[in-house]
Amino acid sequence: MIGVIFGSAILCLFLWTMVLRMRIKALNKVAGYWFGLVTACCMLGAFLVVKTSAALLPRGITEVVSCRTAKIAFATTLFLNPQINLRQELDWSKLPDKCMLLLNHTSWFDSVVFTAVVPLSFISHFRTLLKASLMNLPLGGAIFKNAGHYPVYFIKDWGVDKEKQAPVTKRMNQFIKESDRAVISFYPEGVVNKEPATLQTFRRGSFATPIEHDLPIYAFLAVGNDVTWPAGGFPGQPADIDLKLFEVTPAMSKLSEDLRTPQALSEHCRDVMQKELDSMLAARSGNKKTI
Repeated sequence: MIGVIFGSAILCLFLWTMVLRMRIKALNKVAGYWFGLVTACCMLGAFLVVKTSAALLPRGITEVVSCRTAKIAFATTLFLNPQINLRQELDWSKLPDKCMLLLNHTSWFDSVVFTAVVPLSFISHFRTLLKASLMNLPLGGAIFKNAGHYPVYFIKDWGVDKEKQAPVTKRMNQFIKESDRAVISFYPEGVVNKEPATLQTFRRGSFATPIEHDLPIYAFLAVGNDVTWPAGGFPGQPADIDLKLFEVTPAMSKLSEDLRTPQALSEHCRDVMQKELDSMLAARSGNKKTI
């Protein structure tokens, strides 16, 4: 009897995902509710695993478990929502053992997609700089904390509380120096961009880190996340999402001296990423142009 019920449930799930794959416009709102349900269940499962790990295991192992659990949860969310199609141009083998990784920020969905596509064997070597208040989110906050991500304590006018930030920066520098593999990722725009086709001015503070540690800089661009989860809109909408991973600059010691300041480096990185973003957008519209 149990086997019959389980088999029927699997069949129904399979048929439902086939329906989602068809992208029937009349079902878009239903797809959104389904996306929310799946995401909540996956996050709850990840939360329980992470909290159990934190209670029973050493800190280092908990960080690995937390990173990998989040990756599995978000990958499962995408697997069960085939109306969201990822078109990937990602060769993670080219990513150096140590680097900075810049991401464009167009939607709350950005982190879901990014975490889902990083290889399971590599995800525990990533640490992300994120707004400190996100550490207090239900479910997600506990995952961020136990994964070892780094809070940024913003104050008025997007300044940073230097006293609170100092021990965080020290911990991050230690992670970079002592780890065999260390990737520091962050959103240099700082906030969700309401005009995704044009990158906002990059906040330059975090660009001191690659200069200090002589790190190369890579970028992960996502185009289409704002269609799936628009700002203030219904999440889980059908979309094709294009993803690309590429080098922005080599190690700092290989750059000209005039680029080795946080301001100059941030402006240079934005220019390089904007050109690549323009190319991706042109390709999506069917009018690919040469840059």
